[in-house]
Amino acid sequence: MVYEKSCGSVLYRNNDELRILVIKQARNGNWSFPKGHVENGETEIETAVREVKEEVGISVQPLDGFREVICYNPRSNIQKEVVYFVSLSPSPTVKIQKEEVSDYKWVRPNHALKTLTFKNDREVLKKALKFLRENGKI
Repeated sequence: MVYEKSCGSVLYRNNDELRILVIKQARNGNWSFPKGHVENGETEIETAVREVKEEVGISVQPLDGFREVICYNPRSNIQKEVVYFVSLSPSPTVKIQKEEVSDYKWVRPNHALKTLTFKNDREVLKKALKFLRENGKI
């Protein structure tokens, strides 16, 4: 069994109305959140910050207190762990890394829930929204 670990972030902005960033992965067309593989010596947060910057061109600092882990098997011999954080986006401007991301949308939470390809990601978003509400961020 091969083990893989990725980290990423649920990005939100809340100027006039709450919006969530969802991205379409170039290689498979799935809608998800920015994320990527941990590189040697990186912490989970360092990986999430780097991957968000690489994939969508936004510099973020994840909020303290939210860390959600999902595990799944993308193929029969691979077990993958993905760690998600929540980050406030300082800007709505996105610059996608075309090799990784084919499209993106800033959408309302209900639209994000309908857009995300996988149930695991929808559950992460629900938990992130609950965290943001309970901590007075939205």
